[in-house]
Amino acid sequence: MITRQRVEGEVQYNNGEFAEVLTFGIEGIEKDLALETIQIHCEDTGDTPEQFRQRFPVGTTLSILTITEITRNRVRRALQSNSGGPSSPELRRSVRSKLGAAIRAQRQSWDTALSIQEITGYAGDIYAFVAEMAGALKDDEAIPDDLVDDLILSTSMPKLPPGSTSQTPRDQ
Repeated sequence: MITRQRVEGEVQYNNGEFAEVLTFGIEGIEKDLALETIQIHCEDTGDTPEQFRQRFPVGTTLSILTITEITRNRVRRALQSNSGGPSSPELRRSVRSKLGAAIRAQRQSWDTALSIQEITGYAGDIYAFVAEMAGALKDDEAIPDDLVDDLILSTSMPKLPPGSTSQTPRDQ
């Protein structure tokens, strides 16, 4: 089972190495409630400390999407049924290969999002925007022209396409 939770957060602190963000609910029973403080680390973004401070200045409101996968705990059975044990060379090679591919895909996604930001001059959090669109559009759904136009012409987050179940983030 996969759950998605949309919240907003306000940057409370940023020293260039990490930022602390106070999150609050925007839907359901958590609407307008302070939830938790999370940290965003510069090393996870590829930014320099100065770029990180500029991207997440204190007082900025962020749109945050959390995706949680909930599964039954099957780790013990899987390890017991693996005749080579939990650290067999085959298992390590397989996991290393898949992890490397996932990391490369994520980095490519970040690079592509940054190029969109450079082309459009988008002043919002491009990573949050892309994550929002990934959650709002179906896999085979075309990206609407009006959404592309809004992104090009706007310095704030464009509205979601019609029919999306997501709420539009508050203006920053």
